[in-house]
Amino acid sequence: MRQRIIGHREASMLLAICVLPSVFLLEPSTGIARAGTAACLVKVGGGLAFLTLSVWVAVMVERYARGRGAFTFGDFLAHHLSRGVACAVTVVWAGAFMLHLILLLRTAAESTAKTALLQSEISLPLVLFGGAMMVGVRQELTALLRTAYLLVLGAGGLVVMLALLLLPMHSAELLLPWQGYGYAASMREVFSDMGTWCMGTAVFLLFPMMRAEGGTVKSVVRGVIAAAVIKCTVLLSALAVFGSVVGAERSFLFYEMAKLVHFSQYIQRVESIFVCAWVMVVFLAMIVFVRIITMLLTDVLSVSDGRPLTMLVISASVVCALLVSDLASAVEVGGMLTYTVMPVAFLVTVGAVTVGYILRRRDGDAYRVGGGD
Repeated sequence: MRQRIIGHREASMLLAICVLPSVFLLEPSTGIARAGTAACLVKVGGGLAFLTLSVWVAVMVERYARGRGAFTFGDFLAHHLSRGVACAVTVVWAGAFMLHLILLLRTAAESTAKTALLQSEISLPLVLFGGAMMVGVRQELTALLRTAYLLVLGAGGLVVMLALLLLPMHSAELLLPWQGYGYAASMREVFSDMGTWCMGTAVFLLFPMMRAEGGTVKSVVRGVIAAAVIKCTVLLSALAVFGSVVGAERSFLFYEMAKLVHFSQYIQRVESIFVCAWVMVVFLAMIVFVRIITMLLTDVLSVSDGRPLTMLVISASVVCALLVSDLASAVEVGGMLTYTVMPVAFLVTVGAVTVGYILRRRDGDAYRVGGGD
């Protein structure tokens, strides 16, 4: 059966759906705590840094794909680096996606237990998410990404609607520089904030499925712009409503803002509409993460059927999420992973591939079909 090709829109939504879940959970409060009123500018700066490096990687991948048959992202790495280094890099990124999946699962379960499944143990939403992932992961990736396209559009519309409904509560003076840490000091967080975008590297890992249609650069740009609009809208609205002090103290700012929406005494629990949006986005992102982890492990282990690995990845993520003692531990580990490990790993990977490209180009076989690995 021929592998279906991912189109431009699906690829851009793949990037967006991988970087958006955290903005509905802890990312706004963490960003405000780190950058104050400059959180939105820091978010834009981190997105531009990620976009610049990603466009360069997309150009190298597209040039490598010209005239070649089927290949994996591991083959692309092995062409520029040695086979052993390529396997090591693949394992590192598989581990990063796995750890991110565990923390996302734990945070989403905690949020669900506090907002929807009151009086329940944390194990109940974790098991529900795990069972749902086992069902959802059986669907075709192209179908999941078309669903992601609709979800991102719907979630973006709901975010804009929420910001408009909260306009009467906005206070422009809460956005002024002296309400936070100052813009100059906060700009130091730009490199660290790039880590909140690094899950978007999924678009390169799935490049072999979309190479026949090309346009990877266009997909990256569209995906980053779509995600940046949603992220900045949530951050600006949260800052204008809560300010930098209160915003840094709250955990789930998106839900806190949704609770402030009130139409009349006859329409209750309006926040449930907005909660449904982020639950679906988070759930779809977890399924995509499982598929990506399975593909990376399949490539490293050189196995033909990755379905047993899929069940293993889901089971391991649920068990590991249960081992996380509380939300504070998840926030601490997630902060170290997102703001320290991910940007460094991304920068080192891009730098190593770039050095390999330069050395091969100097030897005259940078993208020669059939060139040595």
